[in-house]
Amino acid sequence: MADKHFAWNRACQVCGTLNLSVLYENQLAVIDGRDMSYSVTTCSHCGFHYANQLPKASSYQSYYRSLSKYDVTLSASSIPEIDNYRAEKVISFIQPYISLDKKVFDLGCGHGTLLNWFSMSGWSNIYGVDPAPNAADQANQLYGLSCITTGSLENAVSLNRLIEADLICLMGVLEHLPNLYDDLTLLLNSVKEDASILIEVPACERFTRGDFEPYGEFSLEHIQFFSASSLDRLMENFGFYPITSHILDLPPGTTDSLLSLYSRKQKTDNVIATDTALDEYMAESESKLQLGLSKIKSLVRQPVIIYGAGSHTARLLPYLDDCQVSQHIVGIVDGNTNLQGKQMGKWVIDVPEILINRCPDIPVLVSSYRSQNAINHVLSDIYPNPIITMYQL
Repeated sequence: MADKHFAWNRACQVCGTLNLSVLYENQLAVIDGRDMSYSVTTCSHCGFHYANQLPKASSYQSYYRSLSKYDVTLSASSIPEIDNYRAEKVISFIQPYISLDKKVFDLGCGHGTLLNWFSMSGWSNIYGVDPAPNAADQANQLYGLSCITTGSLENAVSLNRLIEADLICLMGVLEHLPNLYDDLTLLLNSVKEDASILIEVPACERFTRGDFEPYGEFSLEHIQFFSASSLDRLMENFGFYPITSHILDLPPGTTDSLLSLYSRKQKTDNVIATDTALDEYMAESESKLQLGLSKIKSLVRQPVIIYGAGSHTARLLPYLDDCQVSQHIVGIVDGNTNLQGKQMGKWVIDVPEILINRCPDIPVLVSSYRSQNAINHVLSDIYPNPIITMYQL
């Protein structure tokens, strides 16, 4: 049975009202007993875009402990180039404002790439917290960092002496938090008066920039969708105002980031803009998705195996149910060891090796947008199966 015993009707995490309109029903296949579906909504009072009708908060805590892609064991050579690129840009962004003697805490630090860049750039008082059980060991093995503890944002206050922090980094964190406002209240009430807060979130203004996955921003994990104006409104609730902000241009295939540095020292009189970027994003997403579905319906008339068990597949499976294609699916495979053996929809996620060991003649549908061509190339080199792709990239 799916772990969604009730639909959590959240208030707006920026202004606290419960006056909203639904933009999109993000139906996702059940994975490992968790139904992570939600409604994408807009607050009618302040215009903030966020997910509503969520599973209970404990479902997210459980997900990050056992299924998150951020807890996969890595080697130094397998660190994505984009991680180092982003970290280098972040250091350049904050260097004019945060001196090397300041104490830095990175909450949600993953395997420590940003902390490593702080260390290489001259900061010595650095600390991190991450909910993934392997994050601390990974940081030690990859970078020799021993400054990371395991925990969530809500218990970071008790795990670390945040009252001593000069800079708190929340990089790719706020878009994930089901109790965003409450978690920030606890955190920001625990920092000293002159602390600065560095935030990175996917920039809603750039969701349609370049070649993007249809509805890909509505992932299993992302449940807040920030623009610069909505992030400023959120932080003003806690008495923090922007020192500087910048939208970081990232390589194709990665959503551009909004970087903002906040402090209590200064207030700006920014004009709050109306957020309209999400409307355009959803219209273009639907058009792209329907083209991909048309291709699947024309090609899949026999047994097929799906390669990929991430957010793309979780969203795709309900659509395949609607167009009577799911009856042809005989399996789902994925190379992520955290997912193997778990159930997605009515299928148990298997290892890719079954393609050659047990199912060499069955076509493989690549369920990915950003990695479609790379997966196609790898599969074609290793396995004899015919390959089906959804998108013209």
